[in-house]
Amino acid sequence: MKIKNIHDCVNLYKNTDFNNVNTGMTSHDVRRRVDIYKAECAALQTSDESSFNLKYVDITITEACSLKCESCSNLMQYYVKPKNSDLNLLFKSIDKLMEITNSLYEFRVLGGEPFINKQIGQIINKLLTYKTIKEIVIYTNATIIPKGENFECLKNDKIFVEITDYKKLSRKRDELIKLLKANNIRYTSIIPVWSDSGTLKYQNATEEQLADKFKSCCMIDKTTILNGKLYRCPFSANAHNLNAIPHNVSDVVNLDDDNKTIAELKKEVTLLHGNKKYLEACKHCNGRDHLTPKIEVAIQAKKILEIPKYK
Repeated sequence: MKIKNIHDCVNLYKNTDFNNVNTGMTSHDVRRRVDIYKAECAALQTSDESSFNLKYVDITITEACSLKCESCSNLMQYYVKPKNSDLNLLFKSIDKLMEITNSLYEFRVLGGEPFINKQIGQIINKLLTYKTIKEIVIYTNATIIPKGENFECLKNDKIFVEITDYKKLSRKRDELIKLLKANNIRYTSIIPVWSDSGTLKYQNATEEQLADKFKSCCMIDKTTILNGKLYRCPFSANAHNLNAIPHNVSDVVNLDDDNKTIAELKKEVTLLHGNKKYLEACKHCNGRDHLTPKIEVAIQAKKILEIPKYK
């Protein structure tokens, strides 16, 4: 376009007091987005075409949850026999991904309910060994109070606990916040807004509609590790993991495949993250953007939901 004077917005963000601006986000979310923007600007200045950079990686450490929300967007309501992630497989998967990643801002530790996994302390301490990571966020529904190593690991400046407040269902919320405050552990507690994005249903959409859905999705910049495999979003990860949708090899990278060289693995991950028009999962998802209908949060299912047969 022959534009010669191009400036980033770092100074504008740096000199703006977002506490006085109604952004619709928590102060932590605002700071996090500004930090990610700054990191991306810095990465662009120092990287080349071979660089591979990520904003967020979801580390799914358990399929189990202490709640059974019938519209969970991560599809926990469909797991009949949920299990925790195998520690060795999880560590191997993270190591492989980090070996091909030039920069990553944030690990997001989740489930299910991550504190169900009694090995969460070991997992967080493993994540803390990656010195280039800026932040590790643990997402919890405040139904479980971690103890011992599982609590001590939170006492690190890189750790941030994000509490999703489901009111009466988050029965340990006040107790957890008291402990976090007493130990100077950073946290936030938010009352969520849910969209109708947690139902498995074949949509019979056109190619154009699927592409628009994918492009507008709020999860488009997320990457998920689940049971040794890498996916573009948590819906795709859990839908594949449940065998609830047709398996699409181009939507999944097997990080446990020892027959692949690092170069081959990097090519697959780069294609997954950068060359997708839409995912197989998009055909079975209502979408996840500001136009998706809002629903009542955390309605509890009376039983495990049956996986519908896909087309």
